[in-house]
This record gives sequence, C-alpha cells and structure tokens, in this order.
Amino acid sequence: MDRTTARYLDSVIECFSEAFHPAKVVLRDERPQRSLLELWGQWGSYRVRLYEVVGPTVTRKYAYYVLDNKRVIVGFDNAPDPKVLRLKYGKSFARHLHESIPHRHSIDKKDIELTGEMTCEKFTEWVQANLGSYD
Repeated sequence: MDRTTARYLDSVIECFSEAFHPAKVVLRDERPQRSLLELWGQWGSYRVRLYEVVGPTVTRKYAYYVLDNKRVIVGFDNAPDPKVLRLKYGKSFARHLHESIPHRHSIDKKDIELTGEMTCEKFTEWVQANLGSYD
C-alpha cells in the first residue's frame, strides 16, 4: 500500500467523522493498484454515504450522497453518466463514454448539473450550507 494513499484515506475518514455522527467505515480495501473506501454517517435525519476509489494507477472516482431513507436528496459523483456526457458534449458524447465528469444529482436524481471536482471537505461544507444545522 502506498503511504500517500493510506494517508489520504485517513484524512478522508477524519474529515467525514468530524462532520457526520455517528460515522462508520463500512469498507476500506487497500491494494497496490487501487484502494476502496466507503463511509456512512448521519446528518440529522439524513443518512450520508461517501465512496471513493483511489490509487496510483486509477483515476479517482467518488460518490457522495445524502439520503432520506432510500430517497436521494443530493448526490455528487464523477461516474461516466450518459446524461452528463450528453449535457457536456452534445451529439459527440459517444466519443467520451468512459470519461469521468463531476456532476450533481438533485432530489430523486431528477436533474443533473455539471460541477467541479468534489472532495470530502467540499461535500461537508455543501451539506452544512444547504441542509442546515441539526444541533
């Protein structure tokens, strides 16, 4: 396991755990080629999920979601979603089928919006600013 990747995963866990209580590491699978990290936590009545794939030989993939039961409240990911590819590239989207594009899903995934790259820090800031405090 690359020490840099291990430190990165530790920092994501720390960031997530400070924002969402209780926080639980559901998966941490570290291998030389890639590492997987899945965390679940709470923000008031909402369940929060973070999933990342990182490593020296893979492009960072992520999914950050806020759920109300099974209903998506908001989701940020960079999966090569066909709707996102069409939004970004129009008719030439087929040339980019495997490209990771940062985007946001609205409630129930009804709408999609292109975004910048998401990190755990940016995600926690978004949740705090847009879903309010639950203290």
